[in-house]
Amino acid sequence: MKELAIEYVSKLQNEPIFKELLAFKNTIDEKYKKEIIRFKLSEAQYSEARKYESYRDDLIKIKDKFIQAKTELYSRPEVKRYFELERDLQNILTSDFNEIKNYISNKFTMNKIISIK
Repeated sequence: MKELAIEYVSKLQNEPIFKELLAFKNTIDEKYKKEIIRFKLSEAQYSEARKYESYRDDLIKIKDKFIQAKTELYSRPEVKRYFELERDLQNILTSDFNEIKNYISNKFTMNKIISIK
């Protein structure tokens, strides 16, 4: 069974969609370092502020900063394409997973989405 899993992962890693996804990931990490840092920092600040929202007068300001950083990063063409490829890969994995479940037993619920994150 382990050998089949390794074979599947190897095959998946050689798929054009997987290679393109990795290429975009590397491009995004290099090209948008500042935007990623700004997004992660504002996300952490917002998450922390939400824990104590009844004590925070500046929650809306922190939330707006987070939304702005997220919008700035997620509106980049490479990031949009990355998420498209990620969804496509997710669909492939879900389809393969459902096919495996079907071979094992018809008692499994089909079309469950598995997460690659």
